[in-house]
Amino acid sequence: MYQRDQVLRRRFLVGRDYYRVILGRQELLAEMVSPKISVHSTLVTTFGLTDNEYSGAFPNVVTLDDLFVS
Repeated sequence: MYQRDQVLRRRFLVGRDYYRVILGRQELLAEMVSPKISVHSTLVTTFGLTDNEYSGAFPNVVTLDDLFVS
């Protein structure tokens, strides 16, 4: 369940269609787990996330810089 970054070196852009896919997956998972458990999406990406009206689907974003701090 991941979406690859563009081949070019740029931030990931969440479009309307992918936003709907993510919301559907969150709803499906929320139905399968206890109501006491919260479901949050985390995006792991190479260069980060471009802010737009759909980027709120990912409250947590992890980049390579976060993983490999020198």
